[in-house]
Amino acid sequence: MNQTKFFFLLLLLPFQTALSQPSQEPLKGEVTFLTSRNVYVKFLNTSTIAVGDTLRLGVSQEACLVVENKSSSSCVCVPINGCQPEKGAGVWHFPRFVAPAPPAAPAELPREQPRPTEKTDEQESEPGSVIRGRMALSSYSNVAGSRPDRHSALGQVAFSVDRIGNTGFFFDSHATYRQIFPGDSASFSLPTTYLRVYGLAAGYEAPGFRVVLGRSINSNISSIGAMDGLQLEKRWGGFAVGAIAGTRPDLLTYGVNQHLRQYGLYLSQMTQGSIAQSQTTLGLLEQRLDSQIDRRYAYLQHSSSFSQTFYLFASSELDLYGKINGVDSTLLRLTNLYLSAQYRMSRAFSIMVSYDARRHIVYYETFQTEVERLLDDDLARQGIRVRVNLKPARYVQVGLSASRRFQSNQENKSDNLYAYTSVTKLPWVGGSASLTFNYNISNYLKSQIAGLRYSRSFAKGKLTAEGYYRYARYAYGKGDSFIPQQYAGGSLGVQLAPKLMLSVSAERSFLRSEVNDRITFKLSQRIYSQHQSR
Repeated sequence: MNQTKFFFLLLLLPFQTALSQPSQEPLKGEVTFLTSRNVYVKFLNTSTIAVGDTLRLGVSQEACLVVENKSSSSCVCVPINGCQPEKGAGVWHFPRFVAPAPPAAPAELPREQPRPTEKTDEQESEPGSVIRGRMALSSYSNVAGSRPDRHSALGQVAFSVDRIGNTGFFFDSHATYRQIFPGDSASFSLPTTYLRVYGLAAGYEAPGFRVVLGRSINSNISSIGAMDGLQLEKRWGGFAVGAIAGTRPDLLTYGVNQHLRQYGLYLSQMTQGSIAQSQTTLGLLEQRLDSQIDRRYAYLQHSSSFSQTFYLFASSELDLYGKINGVDSTLLRLTNLYLSAQYRMSRAFSIMVSYDARRHIVYYETFQTEVERLLDDDLARQGIRVRVNLKPARYVQVGLSASRRFQSNQENKSDNLYAYTSVTKLPWVGGSASLTFNYNISNYLKSQIAGLRYSRSFAKGKLTAEGYYRYARYAYGKGDSFIPQQYAGGSLGVQLAPKLMLSVSAERSFLRSEVNDRITFKLSQRIYSQHQSR
């Protein structure tokens, strides 16, 4: 099927209506990010979730995550019961049922207690301002056997405040600073300092309305990445309409670039029922270089789940503008298409299939000298992936993933096979272990990598230790002469305070007669504070 026609079929995905009232129905979320300690889960809304609630990977499964912090649309969780969720996994929250208290006659109540029609201070209190943050300072040292050493330091700050002063105002920021200390500064030609601001925005949110000013990512049109400017969104029922106006970050420095202007509109529809949940967003965006059109395209994103067993995600971009030899034209060109479907037959078996096709994104003003070359090479880089997960026993999980990347001229093709086995609770010795194997073959490289990893926590989770070993074989070009390489390393993490963590990791690699060492130190501090208003 022609890919442009397929885009229009995606546009016909129905805007569904809710199948039942969501008040006490299970709430579907998705794992979006993983760290060594936390799991981040995205929801359409977290109003029915409380800190301390548990989340499950499926209806019949035991609790997997405990909510530690939350915002209006996401939760920061800690795994329990040896659970190891993957990025993209579906997670469910079952609201607590609170039985109504039986009515009591007012005359039977002591006078010092409030009557049923009166409100206690606890009932009148509302959620106040919530402060969340994370600061981390890391050092990286590469001590090479035959090349100059290199050291670097990285500072990270992520800080947000919701309901500032018990109002609808909020603030969000995320930035990193990196300093490189090259061993041979005379021959090192790249920059040694990097400041990247990924988010720096303030806004106001009220029931049915949201406005954001600054640099931020809009979850409804996340494919465009961060933008600098103004974002407005109005919601009613299950619908939302939004508008954006601002600029794109600089392509090289990621700083503010007033020449890269962009604006657009989007319409989003959400449903939350007992059987099906979905979110569909359709947007029209235009990007400019000063006053000239650089790119104009339509954007579609859809995600849905059915009966807690089937999950679907689709994303596509259709370019609507072209400019060749100075002549503007209407051009229908599918530049991005991604589809994924996951079916969870039971807690012991799940399968995921995905397909993607990408073309060069042509910015007709920014790359005006390269337009003809890019369009001559207008072949879709396609890929397909199949992943199967099995759970033959309670603490044993097995997975297999196969992917193929290809295009019609046989360039950039690659075949990859990945398999793993993990045991979350080892008998007798405790801890968890995993065994992995990866095989890849492409036009320019063949590789085979096997790895073994073991980790365990002590002192009620305040001390974690990990060790691993990897063996790799590489063959470059079309030859079969493999070059072996070995890696051995480990890490130690210590919880110095309830929200303060220190970790140290070291790795040694062996490549023929060359030995390289890498040492990393990381100190991270989490911040959380919640104030109640009355």
